[in-house]
Amino acid sequence: MPNAKNNYLARSNLSRALKMSLSSQGSGMLSSSKLANEFNLRAIGAATITPETMRKWRSGAAMPSAGHLVVLREWLKLDLNAIFSKSEKNESFDEWITDPLNGKALSNNAALETLDETIKFLLNTRKTMSVEIKANDKQLANSRKKAS
Repeated sequence: MPNAKNNYLARSNLSRALKMSLSSQGSGMLSSSKLANEFNLRAIGAATITPETMRKWRSGAAMPSAGHLVVLREWLKLDLNAIFSKSEKNESFDEWITDPLNGKALSNNAALETLDETIKFLLNTRKTMSVEIKANDKQLANSRKKAS
């Protein structure tokens, strides 16, 4: 089923492109209702959409019509070539993760490495805190024994 796979990839690519673009514009956390309203304000010559339609586009469950894609392209500066690319790993989306500490884009591998390092740091911090808590509990118990 090459057509079904291409359709799935296009929907998946659109979903990622929407998330990236909305996030870069600071609109990533807006509700589908608000985004549908924003879309509809720009939909001159195209049919308006419902919040459910926006949810489906964001989740990759549905693909917009050609007229809707034109509005999305103009509004969110989407790269339609990337959306309709047949490769599963679309190079346009390779560097979309942003490092929260310095705001720089991270490749997927760099993001995973950073996540691994963060997890290791947190686990080591937890061990250290656990040891300190046990030592404090021991001191408190000894203080209570002496006081009674």
